[in-house]
Amino acid sequence: MNLLLKFRLPFAVVTLTTLAGCSSDTTSPTKSGQPDVEAVSQISIDGVVGKIASSPPTIRVTDSKTHKPLADIPVEFSALDGAGSVTNNLTATDSMGLASAGKWTFSTRTSKNYLSVYVNGKLSLLFTATLKPDIPAHFVPITPIDQAGLPGTEITGPGVYVQDQYTNPVPGIAVSFALLDQRTRSLERTTGISDNAGLATSGGWALGSTPGTTHTTASVPGIESLVFNAHILDPASIKWYTLDSVRIGTNELTATSSGISDARFGITGFDPCLCKKQDGYFVEEVVYSAVGGAIDNTSGNYSLDGPTLTISSLTDPGTIQNGKVYLVRRDPDFGFVFTWVYKELSQ
Repeated sequence: MNLLLKFRLPFAVVTLTTLAGCSSDTTSPTKSGQPDVEAVSQISIDGVVGKIASSPPTIRVTDSKTHKPLADIPVEFSALDGAGSVTNNLTATDSMGLASAGKWTFSTRTSKNYLSVYVNGKLSLLFTATLKPDIPAHFVPITPIDQAGLPGTEITGPGVYVQDQYTNPVPGIAVSFALLDQRTRSLERTTGISDNAGLATSGGWALGSTPGTTHTTASVPGIESLVFNAHILDPASIKWYTLDSVRIGTNELTATSSGISDARFGITGFDPCLCKKQDGYFVEEVVYSAVGGAIDNTSGNYSLDGPTLTISSLTDPGTIQNGKVYLVRRDPDFGFVFTWVYKELSQ
């Protein structure tokens, strides 16, 4: 007898006996058609950053010819880069041909999350979640918390970014801007709706005529309010200086020869929280004009060509000696270090 036939015959008998005795509806794709893969849960959903999908991503695998469920088929659920995570990365179909990713926890960024499904090592499906930001959690100010202005002038009003707990911008949120005292004449808007970047602003902030500090708040229910301060300067407290020369290393140029027709600033001891202290004074106002201007010493008024006076903090190092102020600045374009020399302006 052929030895090969001798050993093959019992194997064939056992195999046929086993198949004949199988009464399950589950079939094997190797003995019939290829597996068909379909999504049982919704394949495209909306979600919220950092949250869990309302239903686990689930698929069914069936035989393409008999349409019966296929059990024990290897399935991989793979969240693409930054697309969150699932509890069941690697699993297999059950007796009903079902396989689930378990909990799908979304990423913390507002973007689309994609979950790939591999069946028998082959990419078969793609679940998509479009994420929205979480509820508002905090503000990020875009305008300085502390500003200063002359009486009766208008400064930039409060502006904030509305963000969720993951710093995603939250659009469509009504931000209330409220005046806290009588030193503010008005705000351009008392309500601002956050845009797609989460930005909401009050517009212009009109200061009153009385020197002192005035306050405005930005608030949204459930978020800690932000308080913005405007320091209304007393013109009588400002000591004015005008540009005398510019030094670059050992070279010293006059204001005119350096291409600056008018530059001046005022310093005042009005409020120590505003600016860097300079020999008992606090730098409050820096004004430059490249197109000329006029100083009316008879009336004490200062006029410049171009925009109205700009008041800001000065953080550059400087000293005051013999009635002159020396400010050291690095040019942002060329990197040169300049020393600006100002002399006190007599009134």
